[in-house]
Amino acid sequence: MSPWTRRNFLIAGAAGTAGLAVDNQRRLLRSAAKPWNADTGRALRKYRDPLATVCRSCPAHCALLAFRDGDRVVQVQGASGSPTNQGGLCSRAHAGLERVYDPERVLQPLVRKGPRGSGQWEPIGWDRALALLEGHLGERTTRRVLHLGQEELLVEELRPAFAWAELLVDEPFPGRPGPGSGESLYGAPVLWPDLSRSRTVLLLGARPFDGHFAVPVARSLAAARRSGARLHSLDSLEGVTGSLATWHRVAPGAESCVAYGMARLLLTDRRFDAPAVAAHLGDAPSRLLAALHAYTPEAVERSSGLRAADLSRLADEFAQRRPSVALAPPGSPAAPAAALLNHLVGAVDSPGGIPTGRGPYYVKPARRGRAPEAWLAELVQGHTSADLYWVTNANPAYDAPQAREVSRALEDREKIATLVVMDTHLTETARLADLFLPLATAFESWGLAEGCLPDGRPYLFLQQPVTRADSEPDKLKDPKGEHLSFFEPWPRPLGEARSVSDVLLGLATRMGRAGAYAGYADTRSFLEELLRRTWGPGSLEALRRRGIWVSEEAEPPAARPRVSLARYIPAEPQAPAALSLVGHASANLPRAYANSRRGLEIAHRCEAYLHPDTAARLGVRTGDAIILQTAQGEVQVRARTIQGIHFGAVALPDGLGHWAGGAAAVAKTLEHPPRDRTLLVRRKDFLSNPLGLAIPAPQPGDPIWWEAEGPGVRLRGLLPFRPGPDGAQDWSPVPVVVRKA
Repeated sequence: MSPWTRRNFLIAGAAGTAGLAVDNQRRLLRSAAKPWNADTGRALRKYRDPLATVCRSCPAHCALLAFRDGDRVVQVQGASGSPTNQGGLCSRAHAGLERVYDPERVLQPLVRKGPRGSGQWEPIGWDRALALLEGHLGERTTRRVLHLGQEELLVEELRPAFAWAELLVDEPFPGRPGPGSGESLYGAPVLWPDLSRSRTVLLLGARPFDGHFAVPVARSLAAARRSGARLHSLDSLEGVTGSLATWHRVAPGAESCVAYGMARLLLTDRRFDAPAVAAHLGDAPSRLLAALHAYTPEAVERSSGLRAADLSRLADEFAQRRPSVALAPPGSPAAPAAALLNHLVGAVDSPGGIPTGRGPYYVKPARRGRAPEAWLAELVQGHTSADLYWVTNANPAYDAPQAREVSRALEDREKIATLVVMDTHLTETARLADLFLPLATAFESWGLAEGCLPDGRPYLFLQQPVTRADSEPDKLKDPKGEHLSFFEPWPRPLGEARSVSDVLLGLATRMGRAGAYAGYADTRSFLEELLRRTWGPGSLEALRRRGIWVSEEAEPPAARPRVSLARYIPAEPQAPAALSLVGHASANLPRAYANSRRGLEIAHRCEAYLHPDTAARLGVRTGDAIILQTAQGEVQVRARTIQGIHFGAVALPDGLGHWAGGAAAVAKTLEHPPRDRTLLVRRKDFLSNPLGLAIPAPQPGDPIWWEAEGPGVRLRGLLPFRPGPDGAQDWSPVPVVVRKA
């Protein structure tokens, strides 16, 4: 007889229904922290009403589609028509969406009440905030410094209105002039490398597949690997990049020595592109060879640990399997060495090589005089000061070298008379501010992402708000607004957040300094006029629907002067230190804001990597507490031994160690608002939860991701201010002393 009676069947059905109800409530619980998972049962509705925009979490500026449920963005995915990210996105885009709806986000202006850093704030309105800013920007304040995380619209156009003494940008876009652009090494700012058509790729300390990678570079390198290109990683840490390439274990900081050794072999055997060298380099081959006299294979082996025979094989392959290209981190000593190799094999402005910026630019690039670290170093040393230091979407109190000294300098009113911070969270820098302004994210503001593809075709991506709709009174304030636009839902930021472009434009207009831009009510009206002059009426609407414009015609590279690279070559190879501190990207998000439980790719423990032989020599085992000491300070971490590291290297993750910015950033438990525990059935839940069952709601104090070890330590606090060859900060390894705690 079958065990399934009518009674047993009804009992099993009731139990299954209860299980579905519990599962439904679990999904709703998870959606409180991750809004794009909300209403997963309504998958068809989730994909309604998409809008094209741009991810601004890194300089790659990937085009994406934001899918909305009503006025709330619930999901993002890469735009398939984007020629740069080609429909792909990394976790930073999803974390950027989490940033929009983070319950700890600050959405109103605040003015400091107590001493700097005391955490005492008074909420104010924008009228008072603008009045305070107008006073700080008076005629008596001449040393005004604007520090941006990335370039923003209207900053350069409104520069005469504010007369910034310094304009600092943390992450410049590819192809824009300024420190770290490669302009001094190639004669023009460089664009994303054309790796997909390369046959040999030499990575000199560059790790495109690790941590803070740029999606276009990673995708083009993956395409090169699939097509049979040979990838060589010269690095002291294997990482993900080394595991996908041929990893050559070299001493920390010796990547430039290997590259100069290869260049010497190419020049000695006359295996270089003579026309390219004559056209692009101001140094004759004989002068270069004289400058490289000390970089013999034997000397390179002593300095780097790479065998002389392997060096010769690398040089042969780099010369014979063209197109060949060498990559190095901007600002590092290996950057001029990589540029020299690229010039020698004719890889500059050629297929499979390094393309340079075209110019002129569609939007005026910010004229950056120097890297932010150069100005901050002078501030710490007491060689400069500022009447007004305005920081937007940047966090120098955490992100800069010698972060503790930078924090102390920002607290000093003799050095910084007025500190204004515009951000989404009360970061380490924001907690020291006199005035805090709520920043609109890329999902809530207007902008343009401009670039040029390796084949010379310019492109534009539109950044547009994709959140809730604007109100009619706000539209009526636009003197150039069309009547029909009153009935169209223009999205706007959450709360009282505003974009830096809108705030600067409003301030300039309020102070009577806007000049030719006084007639624009906001950034959108400026964009509309800019596109109308270029393409005609309705251009903003057309670009708004598509989000992407790619020219069908390639533009030739701009004429560029010849450059001299012999002056960057050290007279002799540098002797390696006994132990060097090497940074690696554990987190996948920008370090400026890390309050994202989804996108941080959290390392639950902050561990220092050592080679087993090195650990044995120091008497250290995995799990032991060790102290790392540099000239800038010391920290205590746990040790872990791995094989994929050089014997003279100690690797520490970069991106951890926040002490402000939100619960996830500082490894505290998240404060949840209590969820409604009612057992009443709502109509939209009836099909998935007919009984209306509920489970206990998350309570304040519930753990999120971290273990007891917390967020680790700040790697950058252990590194010195050190300008690189082209003016950008050099993040190369530094000597370190390791001892057991």
